[in-house]
Parts: sequence; C-alpha cells; structure tokens
Amino acid sequence: PTDLLDQTEPDPEDTLGGRTGDAEPPHPGLIRHILTSLRPGQDLTRVTIPSFFLEDRSLLEKLTDTMMHPDLILKVPTLADPHSRMLQMVQWYLSGWHYKTIGVKKPYNPIIGETFACAWKHKDSVSQYYAEQVSHRPPVSAMYFENRKANLVINAQVWTKSKFKAPQTAVSILAGGADVHVLNHDEVYRLTMPTYYAHGLLFGTLHTEIGDSTVIVCEKSGLRTEITFHQKPMFRGEYHRVTGTVIDMKTKAKLYTFTGKWNEDFKLKNLQTKKEAPWFDTRTLKVAPKYVLPLEKQGPWESRKLWSKVTAALRKRPNVDWAVVDREKSVLEEAQRELACHSKEGGVWSTKYFHERKSYDAVEGTTKEMYTFDHLNTKPYNADEPPCNLLWLSQTYRDDRTPGDTTGATPAAAAAAGAGAASGEAGSGAGAAAAAGTASGEGEAA
Repeated sequence: PTDLLDQTEPDPEDTLGGRTGDAEPPHPGLIRHILTSLRPGQDLTRVTIPSFFLEDRSLLEKLTDTMMHPDLILKVPTLADPHSRMLQMVQWYLSGWHYKTIGVKKPYNPIIGETFACAWKHKDSVSQYYAEQVSHRPPVSAMYFENRKANLVINAQVWTKSKFKAPQTAVSILAGGADVHVLNHDEVYRLTMPTYYAHGLLFGTLHTEIGDSTVIVCEKSGLRTEITFHQKPMFRGEYHRVTGTVIDMKTKAKLYTFTGKWNEDFKLKNLQTKKEAPWFDTRTLKVAPKYVLPLEKQGPWESRKLWSKVTAALRKRPNVDWAVVDREKSVLEEAQRELACHSKEGGVWSTKYFHERKSYDAVEGTTKEMYTFDHLNTKPYNADEPPCNLLWLSQTYRDDRTPGDTTGATPAAAAAAGAGAASGEAGSGAGAAAAAGTASGEGEAA
C-alpha cells in the first residue's frame, strides 16, 4: 500500500484549472425537454437532465476544485497571527471557484457508495483527499482532506439541492459545510458554500454564475468573514463580482474588507490603517495537479473506474453518440435502484469510512449530526506517525455489492486498523489503516 502513491499519475497539463475552447453547438432536443419536464420550484435531483449537459467527471472529483491551490491553505498553520491566518484562509477559499468548462456542465451524480481519492505532492509533504457518497436520497457527499505534516485536516459534507427557477434558471445549492482544523493552533474554521446558477436554459446564451452569501468562522480567535458572491444585474453591472468583510465577533468591529472577481484579482483594505492594496490574482496562481491511480489500479467503486464508459463516450465531443452515453449511464443508475436501501421496505445503506457524529456548527451556534471521517485525528502532528494512505482506503474497501471474496479491506479489518482514531487516540488514523495493510500485505489487520 505504501507504493500506491508512486503509482499515481498527475492530471494532464491541458486540464489543469479546467478546459477552454469554443462553445458547443446547441442540442436539438434541449428546449423541448426543458419545456415539457420542468416546473418552477421543481426538485432537479428527481429529474433526468439531458446527457448533453454532463461534465466528464463525478461530483466527488469536482469538489477537489477547491484544492486547485493547496499551497495557499497549507500556509495557514505556519502563520503566528490569528488575523493573518484568517486572511490566508479566505484567500484559499476564494481561489477555488475558477475551474473552467466549455458551456454549462453538470458533473455525474455519484452512485451511493462511490468513492474518489487523490493526492497532491509538495516539496516536503503530501496532501491526500478521500470522498464518499454516503446517501442517495437526499444526495449527500462526504469529504476528508489531510496533510498532517502541515498540521491541517478538513472534514466536510455537501448536500446538493437543485431546483428549477422560472423563467429559465437552474439553481444548485451546496448545503452543509466544512470544518478546517489547524492542528498546531487548536483552531477550527467552519465554512459554508455558495450557490451555482445556470442561466439561459431557454433563450440567450447558457452561462453559469455563483451567487449568495457564505461565511468562515473561527470561534477560538473570534473572527468571522462574511462573503457575498454577486450575480450580474439584468441591465448593468459586472459578472463574477465578490465582496467581503472580516469581523471581530467580540467587539463587532470590522477589520478588513475585500473586493474582486472570483476568476480574476482581489484587493484587500485594512480598515484600521485605511490602506487598500492588491491582494492576489487567481489568473497568476499555478494550479497544482491531482495525482490519481490509473484506471487499471482503481477499485470497482472508485469514481473514474465506475464512470469510465460514460466518460469515454463524452470525451468524443463534439461527435458524441448520445445513445451510448445514455445507455451506460442508465446501467449504473438502474443498478443503484435495485439496492435494498432504495426499496419500498426501506433498507439501510452501510457507509464505508464516514458515519454521522455530533459536530458543533460555529456558524449557527448549534450542535448537529455531520458525516465525520472515521479516522479523523485532530491532535498536532507527531513526527513518529505512520504515513497516511487514503488511496489504499478508497481502492481496497470491500463494498457490499462486490461479488465473492476480494483482497480488499473487510469492515473488521478497517475497524481494527483505525481503532481509536476517530476520538484522536491513534497516531494518524488513516495512517494507522495504511500501516495495518502494509503489515498483512492483503489489507487484513492483525
């Protein structure tokens, strides 16, 4: 298992930060489909969206776009001042929305139990990410990111809520949020997500905007950042505009404001000194490639392997055989509908590495259930910790649907490997699981 990282391959250079090119020609059946299928306020998660709108990757992978610039967030633990840490956190957050697609595209809806894992390689450390589709109705994705050597771990969940808004807009709400743990400062930053709007479904040019308000709260430092993603007004104004304010929650004082565009540059103003200066420009930030196992080395429920036939068909754009796309997509969706958890009797789906646990939401000031990674460890990094291997967890876990015996980790092995990690008692949690797999050679923990 420790060799898996060496077997990963970086994303192609021409895909970093998205794809660019000419707009696609209109699909002849789109307007008719929209007019006959959609009603104002309708839940789009229960509507079959034309395959023409599909992006060639799963939502579990798309969520890694927030990590296009991981070095920005890895810098947070190195800063001594809480104001500097919050500003650096905000800079990372604002840098994660500029991924480009040709036209309006929607990622695959993940199959329940689907997973995705990847890594980012840095000069003196490795960051890793593991995501799992933990629920289909409602559609909930859970994510975990860690670079313990850099004293940073993130636990997140997203509940996608989509609806049709008259006269011609599709709205995708990313409910939920993320807890960013800065281990060496014992800080937790709770953040929420913006909303995506696809305009022009019937007339005009199809385009996507990001809108609504989000927040980043660190209760320990008493700092709160309020961010507004502005949509372009109908008759005047600009696209992609963002404004925000950093506030001291104890004194209610406004400390900093910032303005800019999420796909261009930002300016930061210190309200104590009244000085405003250029802050950063997403156009000049280098996108770090994800490292992912090649298809032949992935487990059967990993996103790229699971959707490989659909992806292969879509990548023949603009000459796509849409019948092939629909057929391969339907195979996966129909198999999912046969699961006991989707039956009228209401069976229960057993999640893999995320389970609901009590979590304090600093944004709302309440404690609620949140899907939490089983091997979450929020203690400061210890140089004696075993290395983390989220790639192995994603590749080898034995899914309930996997026929016959496998060489993957069994539930008992996973429990033994990560025992105590969820409560912070084990050295690395995910690293402990990797170490157990190394000792046995077949994923069985002693």
